[in-house]
Amino acid sequence: MSSVLKLGYIAFMLLALSAIFVPSIYTSLSNFTLKQSGVQAKVREIDKNYIFNYIPESSEDFWDDVESLFSNEKEESPELEEGFFEVNIYPSLVNIFATIIRYTSLVISIFGIILIIYISYAMMGSGDIVKLKNEYRKLSQRIDKLENRIS
Repeated sequence: MSSVLKLGYIAFMLLALSAIFVPSIYTSLSNFTLKQSGVQAKVREIDKNYIFNYIPESSEDFWDDVESLFSNEKEESPELEEGFFEVNIYPSLVNIFATIIRYTSLVISIFGIILIIYISYAMMGSGDIVKLKNEYRKLSQRIDKLENRIS
């Protein structure tokens, strides 16, 4: 049991140290999780379906857009490789999710370390109690023997 506690202590300590000093692990984990759950695909779909991703670069582009509203010609918006939400919102979402995972793992590791220390002291205390009971039993047997000799 003692070796399990030592391994658990080392594991929780490594988890706490990684949460403090290596945040890139949690950013990669959150990015992977959001990709696997389909959040990135939804963000790309929103960017593709909505016009938020087209911002005119100059005043001429703006006036061209205003004129196209009043004309019957339908002009397609230019295709962009990355949309507005994917560039501006998705990284923030990844960072928020990474921070949540990071602080959660830090709190869990601190509680784990405290629990392991508590269990080790409890085991040490129970071992001491067993030793004291045996020593008490031996001493009471010696006292009984000495009383029998005297009487």
